[in-house]
Amino acid sequence: EYIHLPHSYNTEDAFHTQQKMYKGEAWYYKKVFLKPIVDKSAYLHFEGILQYAEVYINGKLAGIHKGGYTAFTIACNDFLIHNEYQEIAVM
Repeated sequence: EYIHLPHSYNTEDAFHTQQKMYKGEAWYYKKVFLKPIVDKSAYLHFEGILQYAEVYINGKLAGIHKGGYTAFTIACNDFLIHNEYQEIAVM
């Protein structure tokens, strides 16, 4: 489904008493087009993710973050394919 950020995949679980709350992994995907970057660095900045996150760029692990709701930044240059769509996946 399409979502808007900020987002939490289980904000409604606490209101459904007849079912158990899902506490597993959630994946978010985004494709973005990247023009060539010359002599510059590219980063992804996250304002906060609960407890643990793995960030993949074009199928390769770009970084891991541990720490509840704290901001973090991932360096991207080694994973980018210029003049193509980049697939960003966050678990």
